[in-house]
Amino acid sequence: MSLTQGKWSHEHWGYPVKDRPAGALLWAWFKENPDDNWKTFAAALGGITCSSLNFIDDTITAVPKYVFRPEGYLESVNATNLRLALLPGEAVCTENLTPWLKLLPCSNTGLSQLLKATSVFSSHFISIGLDVKKTCLDSTCSQTQLLLQQYVTVVMDPTFGPGRQDWNFLNLFGKTISAACPLASKSSVLVDLTPNGVSAQATLSPKPHRLETVDRGREFAIYDVKKLLRDHEHGNVHATYAKQHVYWVIKPPPITVHRYVQGYGLDQGGILAVITNSHHTALNVTYLEVIPWYVPN
Repeated sequence: MSLTQGKWSHEHWGYPVKDRPAGALLWAWFKENPDDNWKTFAAALGGITCSSLNFIDDTITAVPKYVFRPEGYLESVNATNLRLALLPGEAVCTENLTPWLKLLPCSNTGLSQLLKATSVFSSHFISIGLDVKKTCLDSTCSQTQLLLQQYVTVVMDPTFGPGRQDWNFLNLFGKTISAACPLASKSSVLVDLTPNGVSAQATLSPKPHRLETVDRGREFAIYDVKKLLRDHEHGNVHATYAKQHVYWVIKPPPITVHRYVQGYGLDQGGILAVITNSHHTALNVTYLEVIPWYVPN
């Protein structure tokens, strides 16, 4: 499930960690009776998240056959038991963020301290979501458990004042981290240092606890929040740039999709999707489009 406000700019920001459309998105696999369980499930989840998921019905529900794959462990996979619905007009506000924060093990420390409503909802893009899946406790999957993953994506523009990209937690979120979640076995802050075409790299303060290179040469500076708070009263990471920001030509990701309405009215109007391949070779893609019931064939 995701609740998203704003439009993700794939051409400028690349691919997100979690690709979610504007509004509300919900999809789930069911073991049996998908039609009956789908409505009950959507209504219950809408109550938990203070959203309009209870308005999901057959007119906006789709049964994708090829695009979605089950995550985690499923005893059997049957595409007819998958249900998906979108509410593109769903507004995302503080009433949605508050119950999401309450699902965290520590709702007043760690990550939740940075999610100040006045800051995140004035950003270019915000998406909060929940993923629930069954995972195996051993190699034979004789024992399983439910895994709840919460994620939040916020896009801000730190280029202000003298035209530099300088940022820190306080000027981005209006708050700093004053305490790590005591229930967390690990609490970290990662800063992506991978070169992206800017004229200069950032100088971080305080110095990160370690640097780590992952797949495809991406480099991260990693802060251990518990160590950071032992050495500093407030967990506030600063990034400063020696030169003003220069906007370079950004290389687009391999596949981009633009969808827009053309014409006018239900008689002369239509929905057009343009799929662009910027890769040097041909690529196979699977495209899913949920057409509203009121759009004529």
